[in-house]
Amino acid sequence: HQTQSCWVRATSILAGQDTIAQLQQRIPALEGAKSKKSEAAPARQAPPTTLLSIPVTGHYYTTKDPNQRYAINRKPVTHTFEKSWDQLFKVLGVRLESANSFASLKRTLEARLAEEITRDLQTQNTESVYGTSCAIKSDLFDSILRTLHSRGLITQRPFPRDAHVKRPYWILTPAGAKHFALLQAIS
Repeated sequence: HQTQSCWVRATSILAGQDTIAQLQQRIPALEGAKSKKSEAAPARQAPPTTLLSIPVTGHYYTTKDPNQRYAINRKPVTHTFEKSWDQLFKVLGVRLESANSFASLKRTLEARLAEEITRDLQTQNTESVYGTSCAIKSDLFDSILRTLHSRGLITQRPFPRDAHVKRPYWILTPAGAKHFALLQAIS
């Protein structure tokens, strides 16, 4: 059994060490470039955790006999809701699974808030409460949609050709669909 011995020139070893040193010097520069790239890329953020104040105005009717619903007892209602962004997103998410208009989404939230007002009013009244309606200011609702958009949860779609109003429609993004599914799974 014979062993072979090899000779290597000293200049080859030094050249290899120089290459290793050059590569080690590039590591911090590459790591810095990676962190700058991740800082520049807009991160998808979760909805804010603060509560949003939503003032609404509307009206409701009361009657002593639920079978006799006459609109003679119309009463005004004002209320301010304190809602989390997840609560709002959960209400709107059902409609955002397919593209929907600003007006349709706004009516969805207003209808949900009107249901809550009806429940509250019913506990305070001896008469039956019905016909509760409420309205949110359009600029506030636009801010809600834009906040959800800035968080990467919803995005705009061009309006359909047969749409009456030529405003963009809104739909869930993949991140929004994932967040909405998580909210649905929790409850």
